[in-house]
Amino acid sequence: MINIIKTLYLKYFELTSAICATLIIVLAILMEKLLYLNACNLCILARFAFAGIALVSFSAHFFKKYQLAHKLFNIFFSLSGLVFMGRQIMLQNLPEEEVMMLEGCGLPLFTTFEYYGVFNGILMALKGGSSCAKIDWEFIFNFAEWGFLFFSIYLITNLHKIFSK
Repeated sequence: MINIIKTLYLKYFELTSAICATLIIVLAILMEKLLYLNACNLCILARFAFAGIALVSFSAHFFKKYQLAHKLFNIFFSLSGLVFMGRQIMLQNLPEEEVMMLEGCGLPLFTTFEYYGVFNGILMALKGGSSCAKIDWEFIFNFAEWGFLFFSIYLITNLHKIFSK
């Protein structure tokens, strides 16, 4: 088992990262549909970060010439995901009185983007709201904590790949 993991890490790192990030997105969408969960704006932004990791990793598998650029983009998407998931974890641990005073997640994400633009829409989503503070599902950790764990793994492995050469 250790040899399989070592081989995947050394020889197929980018492809493995792309497949794992894609599977995380598919799993989140399936759970949303099958368990009738509603994804908050921060969850959707985290999916975009996973999609960014998947796309960059997939292209890195085929275009070996730009490895450093691919790793830096993956670090950017990992850090973005850590910010989104970290903020959601923080919101989930706020007292209920403070959660009710939050104003950020009033509109769906794409509507927020239409009214405020993408950058300001992301800032509005980061303010959070009651939907972001709700914990709908939990298996050892909740969605935000699992996402934080996966983004941390992506960040650490990409940093290791950069500095180990």
